[in-house]
Amino acid sequence: MRKKTSIFLIIVLFCIFAFAKKVVILPELPEVNYIAVDHSQIYISHLTDIYIYSKKNYKFVKKIGRSGEGPGEFIMMVMRIIPQNDRLFINSFGKISYWKKDGTFIKEIKPQGGILGSLSPIKDHFAGISMVGTQQRAKFTINIFDSKGKKIKEISNIGEFSQNSKISPFLNSQMWYQTSDQFIFVYGEDGVINLFDVSGKKHLSINYPFKTMKLKKKHRENYLNYMKTNPMTRSYYDVIQKMISFPDRFPKIEFFIVRNDYLYIFPHYRKGPDSEVYKFDLTGRLIKKTSVLLAERHIAEYFPFDIFEDKIYQVVENEDKEVWELHIIDIR
Repeated sequence: MRKKTSIFLIIVLFCIFAFAKKVVILPELPEVNYIAVDHSQIYISHLTDIYIYSKKNYKFVKKIGRSGEGPGEFIMMVMRIIPQNDRLFINSFGKISYWKKDGTFIKEIKPQGGILGSLSPIKDHFAGISMVGTQQRAKFTINIFDSKGKKIKEISNIGEFSQNSKISPFLNSQMWYQTSDQFIFVYGEDGVINLFDVSGKKHLSINYPFKTMKLKKKHRENYLNYMKTNPMTRSYYDVIQKMISFPDRFPKIEFFIVRNDYLYIFPHYRKGPDSEVYKFDLTGRLIKKTSVLLAERHIAEYFPFDIFEDKIYQVVENEDKEVWELHIIDIR
């Protein structure tokens, strides 16, 4: 009996440690907007500052960037950081910057033609979001641009917005599109992900039958409480509260991300605290379905995370200790 009990305890302990996430404290971070990971380093941004950490020991390496329009400076905030072969592609509002991975500035481009921001490279072109119109009424589209920022083709219409428009809490610029070396992945209606090549031709659509979930009163209160208490939004809470329009049901997809030629989709639907994750290849074939425990800022947004080689790297605020933590979670 003792032998059976010992074997059972060993199995239980193995399962606990095998699936435990690694947690690292990052005391340098004041706040977090974005994270990107490559084979050797982790890049985390707060507004116009980028903090570089070693992936070997998670030690702080250096900080790059500052607010401004000059070389080596970023405008308003960093929108995307994309590690490439030997350099970093960094997009702030209306500006593309290239840096060596050791933090040395290389060059910058200021695209023309009404590019709003959130640019991402695809081959020698870019995908990005444009605004056409005025502040009173504007149309937002996803387009392909050439290497100088000239618009080549519109591939998706996000919609028209005016000063009186109601806005869904699920509008997220990182959810509108992602890029790989080959394709632009565009979020379409009813949870469909459309793949376009660099010429703007649709390659295929990934339409998986994800379940939907009713949006309840507690979900609305969760979102509004975050907006009311968050330092970045609380001064605008009265305005935000009037602008927000909640749908009856959650969208099918909460987030999707493209890494290492795989598409990872995180649906909104869940039965418990864990989030489901679906891994697809670029033919639309489902490779893997599993669950992970991810931290959320509120019902419409995870704390920032990236994926590299089936590991999730998420930066999470520990409010009790008033520090930011890096959570490393295996996608098993």
